[in-house]
Amino acid sequence: MAEGMQDIRRTVSNWLWRIVPISFVIAVSSYVLSKQLIRPHQRVIKASLLLVVLIILLKFEMILSLYFFIVMLPFPSGIVLTSTNVILLTIITLVWLIRARATGEKLFEKTDIDLWVILFLGAYLISLFNVETTRHLYEGFKLIWRQLTAFAFFYLIVRFVDTEQRLERITKVIGLAGALVAFTGVVELFAPGVTIIPGWIETRQQLGKGMLGYRLEGIRLGGAFGAHNLLSDYCSFTIFFMITHFLRSKNPIEKAFWSAASLMTVAVLMATANRGATFSLAFGFAYSLWVFRRHMSLVRYVILITSAVAIFGVTQLALDRYTIAASITQRVMVTYFVGGVPDSRVGVWEQVFRRCLDHMFIGHGPYYETSKGLIRYFWPHNAYLYYFHTIGLLGLSIFLIIAYRLVRISLRYRHPLIAGSFLEYGLSIFNVQIAMFLVGQMRTDHQRHTDSIYIYVVWMLFGLIAATGNMLKKKERQIAQRALETDTG
Repeated sequence: MAEGMQDIRRTVSNWLWRIVPISFVIAVSSYVLSKQLIRPHQRVIKASLLLVVLIILLKFEMILSLYFFIVMLPFPSGIVLTSTNVILLTIITLVWLIRARATGEKLFEKTDIDLWVILFLGAYLISLFNVETTRHLYEGFKLIWRQLTAFAFFYLIVRFVDTEQRLERITKVIGLAGALVAFTGVVELFAPGVTIIPGWIETRQQLGKGMLGYRLEGIRLGGAFGAHNLLSDYCSFTIFFMITHFLRSKNPIEKAFWSAASLMTVAVLMATANRGATFSLAFGFAYSLWVFRRHMSLVRYVILITSAVAIFGVTQLALDRYTIAASITQRVMVTYFVGGVPDSRVGVWEQVFRRCLDHMFIGHGPYYETSKGLIRYFWPHNAYLYYFHTIGLLGLSIFLIIAYRLVRISLRYRHPLIAGSFLEYGLSIFNVQIAMFLVGQMRTDHQRHTDSIYIYVVWMLFGLIAATGNMLKKKERQIAQRALETDTG
């Protein structure tokens, strides 16, 4: 009898230990959610997202944290120390180091640019010798921290994107993130100044507040980024993933989604009225026709080119007739060049280049100053000049070597071992994107320290190229091993 009572008590106690905590969590979550639905608060939202990240990091595969970061990447918030993107990647990296240490897993995979990554970091550190003020030193260390997290992002992608399935899945996640960003541009187009998530995701264009110029000249979309140049560059990068999955998908619903996402992204890119990104996309489209020439007949060429021209024309007509977006065609028509240089860049690049010569070998330090006393300096609007100015010829040369080695890897899309697989399609896309990137950086810069977004996009692309190159090497080793076993057998 006594033993039976003890069993009952033990059973009741076990159920109470299960039910009470779960009920408490449900009650608190319901209370917080109900308050947020009525009066959302940015800190509660961000704290909730951080809790989600920690749960993912501790309970699930690490690659899921990369997917989560890629989706959150376009929507950072500034905090006292740095950006939430920097903090989030720092946490993800530290948790992975702890998990790998505890389980004995390999930390990172080797790549063809490891030595150059170390030297690139060294160029950043050496450039600190020319820093003139404590403020610049403080800002320089912040930018080095950000660069370190970009390196970590690169190596995490190489470490965990180790199969063809994961490569395909991560490109879908990038396409999804691009669709979300493009959607914020659509929201801004029809409701400028609207807040999507209070204190976090909002559009910055405002109508009805004295900005008559939007009615006269047209609004240039910035979406959640608040900057038309960043939005247009991001759209031109992600749209290739959307189009690829549209062409490869068999499911009608998935095909419809990627089709709608692609058209929306094109419309948003055009509504930014950014000439540089539009020319980069046109270059990327033309180059992709060359890269994929083995997969297309003359009929497909004609269909693709005709479709692209039709989509551009219809989209521009719809934007002109039904929205107040600025016209990219009008901006292109008034563009002129001075000695082969766009008129808006002539004075800018001359001034920046003269400043670069002051410390041409190791640069002025990671932080780019736009003012000195009463003197105002132009922003470089050129990634190569930015590196030349900040980390000198040393850092610029190392970056160009990194880019060159990655281009060589991307050119392996023609390897017969991966013909017809997603590895071939992936490397082909990456080859087009890195070509677009290297050309586009002559009129913009990915190092903008005000957004902490695009530098991660760049190193994400670098990581995808290196990861795909490693997968191809693995296939080559397997083939060689089988051949050796056959010979010895």
